[in-house]
Amino acid sequence: GRAAGAVAFDSKSGATRVIRSKAVLLATGGLGRIYRETTNPDVATGDGVAMAWRAGAVIENIEFVQFHPTALNTPETPLALISEAVRGEGAILVNERGQRFMPRRHRLGELAPRDVVSRAMTLEIQEGRGCGPNADHVLLKLDHLGGDVIDKRLPGIREIAKKFANVDPATDPIPVVPTCHYQMGGVPTNVAGQAVMPDGKGGEKIIKGLYAAGE
Repeated sequence: GRAAGAVAFDSKSGATRVIRSKAVLLATGGLGRIYRETTNPDVATGDGVAMAWRAGAVIENIEFVQFHPTALNTPETPLALISEAVRGEGAILVNERGQRFMPRRHRLGELAPRDVVSRAMTLEIQEGRGCGPNADHVLLKLDHLGGDVIDKRLPGIREIAKKFANVDPATDPIPVVPTCHYQMGGVPTNVAGQAVMPDGKGGEKIIKGLYAAGE
C-alpha cells in the first residue's frame, strides 16, 4: 500500500472531505498535552502518530519523552520555561521547608542532568514537601545573586517571572514544576524524511507517499 491522501474534518462547516495527493507529510507535533504540565500547545496530542499507527505504520521510541525541570507553576498554557541558565548562574531549588534538596539527590546538585533534577523535584512533591496551598511545586531561589546580577545575566527570566507569576526573582523565589517538553519517538524515517518500516529481512522498506517530520 501507499499513502494517497487524507480524510479531513472541516471544523467550521462540520463536513468531511477526502483530499487526494501524491504524498502525505505528518507534521503534527508531539504529544505533550497528554501530560498535565507541559510546554506544548493545545494541539500537541499525538494525533499524527496515532493516525499513522492505525494506518499500519511502525511507531518506535515513543517512550522517550524529555522533561524540563523548571517551568513556571502557573495556569498559563503552555507553561513558560525557566532556562537552565538560571541554575547555571547559581540559583538553587528549595522545598516548602526552605531546604535545598538537590545536593542529597545528586553530587552535581542543581547542575545534574535534566531527568535527574526533574525526578528529584517530583519526589520532593510526592513525599509531601511541595510548596503552595496545593503542595504541587517547589521554589527556584535566586535572590541571593542580587538584582544587578539578575538584570545583567538573566533579564529575560526576571521579565517572565514578573509577567506570568507576579514574582520578582530579585526578592522572591519562582514557583517551578517539571514539565513535559519534547517527544523523541514517532514514525521512523530515512534521511529523506520518508517513512520506513521493517521489510522482514533485517532491513527496511519505504512506505510510499508517506513522510514524517519531527516536532
